[in-house]
Amino acid sequence: MSAPKPAAPSTPPPPPTTAAAPPAGPRRLTPSSDPVHVGDLDPGRQIHRRLFQYEPDSLYPTPRFAKYSRTAHWIVLPSVLFYCLFFVNFGDHEHVFSPPRRWMDRQRAKFWSLSPAELSLAQQNSARPDADASQPAPSSDTPK
Repeated sequence: MSAPKPAAPSTPPPPPTTAAAPPAGPRRLTPSSDPVHVGDLDPGRQIHRRLFQYEPDSLYPTPRFAKYSRTAHWIVLPSVLFYCLFFVNFGDHEHVFSPPRRWMDRQRAKFWSLSPAELSLAQQNSARPDADASQPAPSSDTPK
């Protein structure tokens, strides 16, 4: 047989709250229907509770993430600017990026074309038939 359980300590029932008659004017909305507690009268405690009690640890970025984020900004933003400046199609009409694009086209044409001296040298070499073109020229570092 089991021993009888001790009686739970009796707690007095909460005191009844007396509800005052609502004011005759418009109703005011209250945050809760519970009676006002002493701690609720301290606004500093409420602010502290709302701002700091439930703050997750991952709210702020870690220093490593912040460093990588700054590095990514220094890479991504100039890349997007370069792409928009030189490659986005704004149509055939004249726009604000037309002068830089014409400058880039001139630079690209200078890079991929031959100078007059190189062009004359290339024409001389193409006009002169090489008899030894099938055999490679001997190099100075080959053993004899």
